[in-house]
Amino acid sequence: MIDSDAHRYAVKYECPQVFCFDGYALLMLQFKAKKPEAIASEDCKIDCWIFPRENAGGVPLRYAFYRLLVQGLRRCQGQLSPSIVTLNGQQSEFRNFYTGEPVWKIGDALHRHPWGMYRAVDPRDGSMYWMFNGQEDESGQRLLDGPPLYNY
Repeated sequence: MIDSDAHRYAVKYECPQVFCFDGYALLMLQFKAKKPEAIASEDCKIDCWIFPRENAGGVPLRYAFYRLLVQGLRRCQGQLSPSIVTLNGQQSEFRNFYTGEPVWKIGDALHRHPWGMYRAVDPRDGSMYWMFNGQEDESGQRLLDGPPLYNY
C-alpha cells in the first residue's frame, strides 16, 4: 500500500493517474483500478514511472506528459462510452476505470483484445473503433467503441 499525498489525491478526486514534479524528476503513478473506489484498496496494483529532468538518451519529459495526457483522455472517452460492448456475439464483462478499455471474460481469462481484435483511433474525429487484421467489420460497418473527441 502506498501512503502518500499523491495517493490521497487520487482517492479524493477519483483520478487513477497522478503525477508530481519537484524540479528534478517527474513521478507518474497509475492506479490500475477497475472502479473508482478500488483506488483506495490495498490490493490495487500501481504502475510507477520516474523520469529525471536531465535524462540523456532516455525518455523526454515531454513524451511522458504526452502519454499521461493521452491515457487520461482515453479513460474519459471510455467513461462516456457504453459500459457493455459486444464483439462476436459476446458482451464485455466490464470497462477498466483506469484505461477506459472494455474487458471480456473468455473461459477463465480476461482479455482486452479478444479474438485478435484491437481498438484503433479515427484521425478525423478521435473516436475509437474495433479492427481485426487491419480491417473494419466485414459488413463495412464501423464498430465504434467511444465517442468522438473533436469534429473536423
